[in-house]
Amino acid sequence: MSLTNKTVLVTVINDFRNDARVQREVRSLLSQKAKVVLLGFNSKNSKEIFDWNGAKVILLKKSDWSWKKGKFIEFVLRGIWEGLKFPSEFYHANDLDSLPIGVFLSSVSGGKLIYDSHEIYTETEGLSQKPKEQKIWKWVEKKLIPFVDETITVCASIGKELEKMYKLPKVWIVRNVSEKFKIETKSESPFHFEKTILYQGILRKGRGLEILVRILEFLPENYGVAVLGEGDEVLKKELLDLAQEKGFEKRLKFYGKVPLDELLSYTSHADLGTVLAEDICLNYYYILPNKLFQYLMAGVPVLVSDFPELSNIVDTYKVGVKTNPKNLQETAEKIVLLMEDYETRKQLKANCLEASKELNWEVEEKTFLKVYERLAN
Repeated sequence: MSLTNKTVLVTVINDFRNDARVQREVRSLLSQKAKVVLLGFNSKNSKEIFDWNGAKVILLKKSDWSWKKGKFIEFVLRGIWEGLKFPSEFYHANDLDSLPIGVFLSSVSGGKLIYDSHEIYTETEGLSQKPKEQKIWKWVEKKLIPFVDETITVCASIGKELEKMYKLPKVWIVRNVSEKFKIETKSESPFHFEKTILYQGILRKGRGLEILVRILEFLPENYGVAVLGEGDEVLKKELLDLAQEKGFEKRLKFYGKVPLDELLSYTSHADLGTVLAEDICLNYYYILPNKLFQYLMAGVPVLVSDFPELSNIVDTYKVGVKTNPKNLQETAEKIVLLMEDYETRKQLKANCLEASKELNWEVEEKTFLKVYERLAN
């Protein structure tokens, strides 16, 4: 397969600088000598055009609309207007909210369209609580899917759901695995606890943050929760208030967002990485996030919710412990057992590093590039 000098227009409705998956895929396309144009949405109130590792990046100005649907419509229209300037052989639409742009542009130019579904968009935590809006998005996805040439998603369970929902012959699985990193461990831990339980990623309800704060009640006083990431500021305040109410304010620390190229040097200092998603929507039940693979790459054992995709990784590679996060006492006991048993921790850390030799982007990108190979041929 040759993507040499072929143009790929990538669309995403966020500031890609915080999106590890989009960055990985763009690098892979560039490695095949493709001309990549990335069209995204700026987190700032201005339009930006710049080069990123050889890709032309256009981040559209943040919308002034207060009406959420108006913001989306404006982004789609502006995205189409910008995209028309770059007729492409391939269009790569990240998630359902950028798919309308890809459908329009590929229909006009005759280019091939790839739909990269990072989740079951219609089964997110937000939409699952808004049935009318959810119904509209399901209708949109159903109408747009027939224009797609190939569909990619992040795990087998979501792939099967999409195949069933839209009668697709095949959904390609490209997991959110981490690149191989040479981790420059800091001489001193950035964390302030003797035993650090890490939450890494966006702050959002249902991702297990409240559980981690409440679980401190059942853990020794030298155990603390470190949070790497930003997100819902209301949730952050609620967590700080809860910690203060429980007397745990010194055992919960927020460290903000860390640049992706520095992240694992922080992660590697944690004693335990957590993915304690709650079963509040189908997306969370099938969750298989970036951070799980980042923990493994950093050699950090994991504590995960006993959900299908998470359990499969833990059972297959023996890299941590599964739990029912609703049972705080039992989960706390599992944490202590893992933290205090030196031999078990040593073996789990070794298993994490061994697993990362297989669960990394250098291996996973072969599937990603096969999608383009199939379309190119």
